[in-house]
Amino acid sequence: RRERHFRARRQLDIEGAKFNVGGIEIDRVERFRYLGRILDQDDDDTHALLRQLDRARAQWGRIGSVLRSEGVNSRTMGYFYKAIVQAVLLYGSESWVLTKSNMRQLRSFHSRVARFLTGRHIRQDRNGTWHYPPTAGVLEEAGLHTVEEYIQRRRDTVRMKFVFGRPILSECRQASGFNN
Repeated sequence: RRERHFRARRQLDIEGAKFNVGGIEIDRVERFRYLGRILDQDDDDTHALLRQLDRARAQWGRIGSVLRSEGVNSRTMGYFYKAIVQAVLLYGSESWVLTKSNMRQLRSFHSRVARFLTGRHIRQDRNGTWHYPPTAGVLEEAGLHTVEEYIQRRRDTVRMKFVFGRPILSECRQASGFNN
């Protein structure tokens, strides 16, 4: 609730801002599509995440069943997941603003795939208690890292390749007096 309160206050401050191009005030829009992605004025990327999650589920549904029917081992299926499905899932994640709920959704999908790969599902025992194999062990057995690790790698790649490697960064730092 507190986070929502401060987000709402920030939003009110933002809505009062006016933008000019060449001395002419430009119209404000709440959402717009840029390179196929919907950008939202309140930095909520949930719709982008859900879109990629749906696409990844569909992709995994097609690939996972074929790999299972062919009897492919869990490590090899993990390679297919990382190369094909995860590329779809995390497309655009370099710039997503992720909430705890968003991360929980990504973690859940990632863990379910790892459980599918290893065959170590959440199961109810005969006595009625539930057995939850540790996610860290399941990920390790499948040859996967956490989804946070993959997102961070993608962000680091963008930062190193497209931000720190550009000469304009040093010019911006000099112009603003930023020395680090």
